[in-house]
Amino acid sequence: MDQPKLTIVGAGPGEIDLITVKGTKALRNAKVVLYDSHVNETILLEYAPTAIKLLVGKRRNRKALSQEDINELIIEYAETYGHVVRLKNGGPESAATDIEELQYAQSRGLLIEYVQGVSGLPTSVSAKIVQHAARNFIPSTSN
Repeated sequence: MDQPKLTIVGAGPGEIDLITVKGTKALRNAKVVLYDSHVNETILLEYAPTAIKLLVGKRRNRKALSQEDINELIIEYAETYGHVVRLKNGGPESAATDIEELQYAQSRGLLIEYVQGVSGLPTSVSAKIVQHAARNFIPSTSN
């Protein structure tokens, strides 16, 4: 088994053609994908056909998991299977929870990687959101 790793991937605005190439590579290498409710499931079928897939966002008749539960699932699956991708809808708008998940995973010894999604926001606004969320965050030197 590979060393436990978390890669957070922004799925972009939902169109299968708008996920980044780096994001598709991460999905192809994932053993497990934990994904949000509004992620286009065609992305999962196309780029992660053999991965274990688990919806962790809320749906009509289903309550969302707590952030603490999601953090624990990341660790559990990474330690069991290796590479976990946390697939999130959109771009850097969710940067605060992205950073929280990365910090938690890193504190538990996982390699980490962040693949920002395509955003509908202007680049300068996107950069400020990520900078603000990443204050005091020290990334690992994972590949």
